[in-house]
Amino acid sequence: MTLKEKIRINIIADSFIILSIIMVDILIVRLFMISLALYKHYYFVKKIKTISQEEYEAQYIKTDSAT
Repeated sequence: MTLKEKIRINIIADSFIILSIIMVDILIVRLFMISLALYKHYYFVKKIKTISQEEYEAQYIKTDSAT
């Protein structure tokens, strides 16, 4: 996944998480949403490999030409 895709996905997901935190008045749920957001960032940084745009295009073009 490219860095641009990671950033875009995280911004969208974070906006929904922040909206949920604002709308909910239950402390446990707010803490759960905050921990969920932190884990999401950890997962995207540590577990999902970031590739350059050139690597992505080379892989995508190679896959398309094979079919």
